[in-house]
Amino acid sequence: MPVSWDEIVMEAESPTYALGQGRTAERHSCRVKARYRLLNPLQKMEIYSQQDVYEQGWLRDRSSGGVLLETGHYLPEGKKLEVNFSSPDGSRTFRAESVIRWVKKLNPRCFHVGVQFEELHQL
Repeated sequence: MPVSWDEIVMEAESPTYALGQGRTAERHSCRVKARYRLLNPLQKMEIYSQQDVYEQGWLRDRSSGGVLLETGHYLPEGKKLEVNFSSPDGSRTFRAESVIRWVKKLNPRCFHVGVQFEELHQL
């Protein structure tokens, strides 16, 4: 069932980061465990067609347009990504079809990935 990301963001009390510094939407701090996998952009199917290959990461902040995903793996900009996660209170589960907008390497084992949601579904 399609759902509005704004509805989930509204569950947060107040923004952690205000507008400015190139931001177009308020950010809300969070620490939510997520599973993700790269998608084939032509067929909206996972690249690993014979098996479900998910990696683990953490959603570190969220806004009306997407999330910051913290992961131990490099993910290339522009690639499609499926992200699965729960609401901050754990009562609902979601699947987001997304695109990777930017990647920042913090150290050899930690990357921050800017993920923009294209479709969001409640499971």
